Amino acid sequence: MVYSMMIPLLLLSLSARLDTAVGQELKVAQIGYPLALLCNVTTDPVKWFKEETELESIDSAVISTDPHQLLIKRTTASDGGNYNCASDTGVKKIFSVEVEPFVKFGAKSVNAIGDEKFELRCEAAAYPQPVLSWLKDESPMDLFNTTFYSFTDDESGLPNAVLKIPSLREEDGGVYSCIAESNGLSANSTVLVRVKDKWAALYPFLGIVVEVIILVTIIFLYEKNRSKNREEEDDDQGKGKNSANNKDADVRQRK
Repeated sequence: MVYSMMIPLLLLSLSARLDTAVGQELKVAQIGYPLALLCNVTTDPVKWFKEETELESIDSAVISTDPHQLLIKRTTASDGGNYNCASDTGVKKIFSVEVEPFVKFGAKSVNAIGDEKFELRCEAAAYPQPVLSWLKDESPMDLFNTTFYSFTDDESGLPNAVLKIPSLREEDGGVYSCIAESNGLSANSTVLVRVKDKWAALYPFLGIVVEVIILVTIIFLYEKNRSKNREEEDDDQGKGKNSANNKDADVRQRK
């Protein structure tokens, strides 16, 4: 009777041992920085899993045994998720990894031409996937009911990551901000957009042409005036010679 009661208790204890968690830890990582997950399971061997898929050491992630650790050398948004380290006895530790939002534009400032198509891309990443919002000159932009612009997904499928303006206007210039939010964390980046007249690129060339025309005109007038002065001098010299000749003739006649 005693033995029959001990067997179920032993099986229950064994069942509990096969699925015993020694802790659950939340880790918040930064994109581009290392992430270390330290497992305090002492029973060997220990295996690592991400979302039920067993992990092995690769160039970007190294598994060590003393201590039991998973080291991700350079974190990306795709490294977020649920991890666990487990022994063959079923003892395991669970990690929930979140990745802080990261956001940037391709440049701090952009020069654009008026009346042409224009795109502004917000490069953002996080885990869980971030939610994007936009500001123009510190005022919120409507993501849906728009007339002069629209927002679309980027190549990765992130909603509202690309601002599209079909025909750029002068008033579209200003400071644009992209804000990425994920699980209470946020990041933002700004870019200055300058809108130039479509003919602005020709202004330097036209300025050079005008300068050349003015210079040529000045040279022409100078040469023309100098030529006229020479003619007048030649006329004066001719008149002087004629006068001298006339005087000589008068002297001869008197003799």
